[in-house]
Amino acid sequence: MRSFRNQKLRASNEDRKKLTIQNQLLQIQLDSLQQLQKY
Repeated sequence: MRSFRNQKLRASNEDRKKLTIQNQLLQIQLDSLQQLQKY
């Protein structure tokens, strides 16, 4: 049971990294969109 929980924790850490990268990409896209709207 313990190792199963560790595997889940490890997976969630990987997911968190992916989500963080996705969030950064979305933030960049938002920033560029807002830049376009200024002009």
